[in-house]
Amino acid sequence: MTTAGAAVVAGGGADPATAARGVGESEPVELYVTPNLVDGADCSGSLPCSLERAQQEQRRHTAADAGAGRDVIVYLHGGTYRIAEPLTFDARDSGTSEHSVVWRNYPGESPVLSGGTPITGWTPGPDGVWSADAGGLNFLQLYATGQRFTRARTPNLGSFVQGQPFTLEGTNTTQVRVPADTLADWDLQQLERAQVIVHFAWRQWRYRIESTSADDTGNRWVVARQPEGSTGATGGEIPVATTTTRRGSVSPVYFENAREFLDQAGEWYLDTTADTVYLKPPDGANPNTLGVVAPVTEQLLDIDGASHLQFYGLQFAHSTWLLPDQQGNLQRQGGFHLEHEPLGYADGFPVWYVNPGAVNVRNASHISFRRNAFRFLGANGIVFGPATHDDEIVGNMFTHVADTAVFIGSQHDPIAEPDQENRNETVSNNYFAHMGEDYATDSAVTATFPNGLTVSNNLIRDVKNIAINVGSVFNIGDDVLSLRNVQITGNRIDASCTISADCGAIHSKNNYYYDLSGPNPVPRSTIDGNYITNVNENPAQPGESRVRGIYADDHTSNLLVSNNEWHNVDEPIRLHTTGGLNNDLVDNGVGNQDVIRAAGLEPAYLDLPTLDPDTDSVGGTGGPGSVTVAEASTVAPVELRQLGDGMATVTVTNPGDRPLRDLGVEVVAYDQVNLTQVTGQLVEPAANRHRPLAAGETRTLRWRFDVPLGTTAGEYDLLARVSYTTLDRHWGEAAAIAATSVLPAVTLTAEPADVVIGAGGRADLSVRITSHVDTPLTVGLSGASEPDGVRLEPSSAEFPLPAGGSRAMTVGLVGERPGPAVVDIGLTARTADGVPADVAAVSVPVNVAYGSLAGAFDNVGITDDANPDAGSWGRNGRSYSAQALADAGIVPGGPVIVDEAVFTWPDVPPGVPDNVQANGQLIAMAGAGSRLAVLGTSDGREHEGTGTVHYSDGTSSSFDLRFQHWAYPDLEPDPVVVMPYINRAGVGREDRPVGLYAQSVPIDPAKEVTAVELPAISAPGSHGMHVFALALAP
Repeated sequence: MTTAGAAVVAGGGADPATAARGVGESEPVELYVTPNLVDGADCSGSLPCSLERAQQEQRRHTAADAGAGRDVIVYLHGGTYRIAEPLTFDARDSGTSEHSVVWRNYPGESPVLSGGTPITGWTPGPDGVWSADAGGLNFLQLYATGQRFTRARTPNLGSFVQGQPFTLEGTNTTQVRVPADTLADWDLQQLERAQVIVHFAWRQWRYRIESTSADDTGNRWVVARQPEGSTGATGGEIPVATTTTRRGSVSPVYFENAREFLDQAGEWYLDTTADTVYLKPPDGANPNTLGVVAPVTEQLLDIDGASHLQFYGLQFAHSTWLLPDQQGNLQRQGGFHLEHEPLGYADGFPVWYVNPGAVNVRNASHISFRRNAFRFLGANGIVFGPATHDDEIVGNMFTHVADTAVFIGSQHDPIAEPDQENRNETVSNNYFAHMGEDYATDSAVTATFPNGLTVSNNLIRDVKNIAINVGSVFNIGDDVLSLRNVQITGNRIDASCTISADCGAIHSKNNYYYDLSGPNPVPRSTIDGNYITNVNENPAQPGESRVRGIYADDHTSNLLVSNNEWHNVDEPIRLHTTGGLNNDLVDNGVGNQDVIRAAGLEPAYLDLPTLDPDTDSVGGTGGPGSVTVAEASTVAPVELRQLGDGMATVTVTNPGDRPLRDLGVEVVAYDQVNLTQVTGQLVEPAANRHRPLAAGETRTLRWRFDVPLGTTAGEYDLLARVSYTTLDRHWGEAAAIAATSVLPAVTLTAEPADVVIGAGGRADLSVRITSHVDTPLTVGLSGASEPDGVRLEPSSAEFPLPAGGSRAMTVGLVGERPGPAVVDIGLTARTADGVPADVAAVSVPVNVAYGSLAGAFDNVGITDDANPDAGSWGRNGRSYSAQALADAGIVPGGPVIVDEAVFTWPDVPPGVPDNVQANGQLIAMAGAGSRLAVLGTSDGREHEGTGTVHYSDGTSSSFDLRFQHWAYPDLEPDPVVVMPYINRAGVGREDRPVGLYAQSVPIDPAKEVTAVELPAISAPGSHGMHVFALALAP
């Protein structure tokens, strides 16, 4: 049994000020709002009013001469509130440090502040495309209940063509070159509304199209409209080109917004001339039943000059941003765009524009957003502009955002006046998914030059560009003091940089000032305890895509990067060489399981990824205004079994001096990685659960988990959520967590753990299959993966497995082609009535050996003096001279004897593969000896690495192999022979001393050698280690 101690969490984010209110203090003013107008509405519980009327009443109560010393809580009932103009909050809406103004959901309900307008009256047309009157609207996105549609494009979503932007001689207008067949020769309807989008590294350039034309070389040229066509890569105007100039490298390109592109389910197109919107709904659905919405309002909420203001349990949805259709859109990373006329210049650098937020905050402090949902937004989510401090964004959902979810900063120069800074901001325990839906220079969080910022315990998934982006403007010097006390800790980031190149899951720029001395110390900025997964070179980007887990970019200085972990990340950390100083890397990538388990959402917020805002209340029944917080602890079973049960004990304590009523307890087993959960069932009578909890009382409840067959196996968090109200109608929540796991229904073991076989040979795997469920199963081998080069015998089988039983079987592995492979034995299992059961797969590494070293030859290292061009060492095509070797007594098929080791020189003519460039090849050998001898050389530099000798009894031993560069025979070790020259492709003879080397390594003389695995140190086409012969020596 595993026990989690009492974990006190203000679940859902209870406000500390109101949570601490004592007995006898003034009760809050409560106002009630409904989207359905009520005659005679006075904002009471029985006659709720409109948003506008509620704000009038709220301001009356927050005025200096009224309602002093009382919270004001505005409850919004569920439903959709159509926002035609942004709701504005200013100093009249402010609370105080002791008493807050709260706008929140009515407990358990889900109010939506929507900037959208329904599109109705759909009629079907040809090819599954429906149409409707657009009502004179212009919009760049289209949504339905719970889904986002794709603006008509080619190639379709997920695909690109490769294109390149140029400025032609004598012009300053961008033209994008793409393959001629990318666009058909027909004229696009409303060509002026079509756009070409170029993903250039970490930028996205979206141009409206002036014209297109094909040339006679197989290319099509797409001319950009103005002003974006002559706007530079950093803003401002492009100078007239004196010669045709590339404006970027070859990059992924697609086209958008033409009727002709509408060919795939889920795509839509707006014909503004005909005032008609077209939609090809998914799965042949009738769009009249989907709740289609077009976004029409840019800002939903505008806060300027307010303080001590809270928003809880609300949804913000369907904002728009039309500028990209009016002048194109040249994006930089993290929620910025460039314009032809920049806002100004800072150190000679154009000042960029911040994309609008659905929610905008400036000149404000102590603004709180907790447990809200921000979804289906047309630009940025929340923008905290200049002069904000002590604000929090905690426990919210951000999904399907066109650009960046949270932007903190402004266009100002980083040397900002203190009263214009962003100070002491917190972004914590939020769930981010599907950022950059339109503008793939996105981030979950961007902060330009914060003075005090915490970004912690967020769960971030599917970000096209950077997940967390701090610092801005690459040419600002290291003396910048604005970046202070930035703490990026405990975040879980999965699948970032999915389109962009030169990118990192966590990205930083500039100097992080700190000073630990003096009366007002400034803490050091850190990136600590984050878990980053799936940051890979992106096939959408040609060439090396350059993506990293943590990327300390231009001028990053004084940063501490510590205790971070990653999985499936091509380059975990990169420290850029431009200007960066005094950065420290400590204990990263050491496999710290505590870091991995702790990263991501804390217990009170683990429900966020599982919520459906269309049916669930994000704010739930808790929220700010709670008077006290109950304590909860759990005792988790060690494991939960499918078709079995496990018991969890939840202890709830009321530490306050008031009774708690409406006690609600829910216990779930939650997998944060796969976003799945299993709900437990209360064993105790329901009355015991809901009976009021007296002051000081502790109650223990038992919950049983009946785990459904097919539940995803893995590590789970056992989460207890406790909700309650006080007798004076304040809501609160608490949460506790303990570790558990869900076992698969069937587990497998396989021996041996790894297999070495020769080409054409066979090895047997002993596989044991064990059931962990109380029902008979039928198990099939058809789920086994048969990799290229290895054949399974049998390749399929099916047999019964009794309840809780175990059986063994033999799977033969036949090596058909040399090379490494992995065999995944992943059985299928089902019950008698066909219900599938989860089976744990087992992976077995298999290495199929080459029959001989000659069978693995992949490099030309010997050429005839009359034909040196066939040489393939490194990048310059060097090779030994066949004539020089013969002069030294080394001829094809002849012996080379070194210290009792008898090598056979490759028996091949000059100019054909004659050596192996060592890269982990497995070579079959037979015999015994006390030494393994290797004959070869290195090119480019000295190379060394570790290889493995495999023995007939299944054991192995490792050895270290080092060969000197062929050009340094005067250095250790001594060469076997020295020749006077070497051949070089395209040049011929190069006169210089040339060495050939041999090395012997000890092996077990009492065992038979079956194979030798060469060091994996040199890929084909690069410099490396070259092996010409192997021998076993006494």
